Amino acid sequence: MSRVLYSATRKDFAKDVITHNFIPKMKIGAGLYHVGFSPSEEKSWKANSEEIKNLIDLAYLPEDTFVSFEYRVPHGPMRIDCMLYGAGEDGRNNVIHLELKQWSNNTVQELYSTGVFNAKEVEALTGGHFQPVAHPSQQVEKYQEHLENYVSAFEEGCRLQGLAYCYNYDSTGNPCALYADHYKAILDKYPLYSGNQVSELAARINKLLCLGKGLDIFNKVQDSEIRPSKNLLDAAANMFRGVTEFALLDDQLTASQTIFGEIEKNRSNKDKVVIIVKGGPGTGKTVIALNILAQLAQEGKYTNSFFTTRSTNLRDNLRIKLKEVQVNNNQKTSAGDLIRDIFDFKPHNFKESEVDVLLVDEAHRIGNSANFMSDRKYESTQLSQTIALMYCSKVCVFFIDDKQAIKKEEIGTSANLREAAEHYKERLLTDESIKHFLKNIEDNRKKLPKLQAKRSNLISSQASMTPKDFVRELTEIEEKIRKCQDPDSSEQCNKGVRL
Repeated sequence: MSRVLYSATRKDFAKDVITHNFIPKMKIGAGLYHVGFSPSEEKSWKANSEEIKNLIDLAYLPEDTFVSFEYRVPHGPMRIDCMLYGAGEDGRNNVIHLELKQWSNNTVQELYSTGVFNAKEVEALTGGHFQPVAHPSQQVEKYQEHLENYVSAFEEGCRLQGLAYCYNYDSTGNPCALYADHYKAILDKYPLYSGNQVSELAARINKLLCLGKGLDIFNKVQDSEIRPSKNLLDAAANMFRGVTEFALLDDQLTASQTIFGEIEKNRSNKDKVVIIVKGGPGTGKTVIALNILAQLAQEGKYTNSFFTTRSTNLRDNLRIKLKEVQVNNNQKTSAGDLIRDIFDFKPHNFKESEVDVLLVDEAHRIGNSANFMSDRKYESTQLSQTIALMYCSKVCVFFIDDKQAIKKEEIGTSANLREAAEHYKERLLTDESIKHFLKNIEDNRKKLPKLQAKRSNLISSQASMTPKDFVRELTEIEEKIRKCQDPDSSEQCNKGVRL
């Protein structure tokens, strides 16, 4: 599946901006991939495209440097404003991702926070009033970590560099909130360039992309396998070493070893395994689950394992605690990507049994539907949340307190979980609409590589085609790719399987 709304060589991108074809092509991409946009976002696309054209002109980049806009980050709704692809002066393949802002000095002010944002939060004028937002460099950091943790191209030779560019801002102006002293650590790691620093930014980009040849690099990233990196797995194995807060007490250690033993016992079993762990409040279910996740990584046999919960606060707090974990190469990396949103687990994101072990905490909060309110139609599933969690994982471990009060839309009880496990095959094999839905997903996964290759060949031959023919053929290919992601009607996709 294409992860971008727009892509072109530097030469063709410049032509699209000058001839006012950039926005129409962005709209085509948005329509194909169900990306909604407002008039203000369209205005932002136009401003960003003009500034990027000026930037890469100033950087004297080769015509075959590659440009993309609105890259969809794997396993989530995030999109990166702009990415540039090419070989650097040292011959290495480089990808630059840029967080673009139209903020000026008067539309940003400091927000003194001693909370979880660690002085990286600012207030910006958005929606007509000031509200807290992430510092641009913090957004870059988030994208950098996620791409390095999951896009295999960045583990296989492609070098990734994240930068922020606020082209209407003045680093020497007053006020100058974005360069306040308490942002120094994040700015040193992921630099922010203002409009008055465009020459310095252009020089940096030139060093990283001056040899061009960006199409092959773009294709490698675009078609890259999405899987946990070795660094992420090392971080998982090391994440709780020496941390007293996550140390297991005697009973918890016994429970952890018992659960891990059940997982090991069933490792060679081709059937799915569902384990239900019951315990009251304060018994350490979360700590046990996290230690099992670390142990799975240490064993090296379960490289695609995750912790999930419906609790946003719990997920956010854990990600903060796992921000910088020492790995075996004496570097630090974030293990936060192992903590996943429960709505990620559905057939659109994972093949059946693709996840080795899925640890589901606070399982009493499982809902009837696996679909989130912001899911696009092609991301939706007919499966209930319980069945979807079991579908995506080979071993699914539910940690539950049956005495916890649950909301009306939450259906998690140990009895419901047991019933769903016992009738899992029956539900998938006897319901014709579900069988059709899942078969289409698997069939379409096989078609995608051929369509992706066809799209890449078309892009490489764009210069020899008229703009009309190129857009027509690209639209046809992208429509076929879209159908591979949208096999059923919205009525079918919104229909839930009731427990």
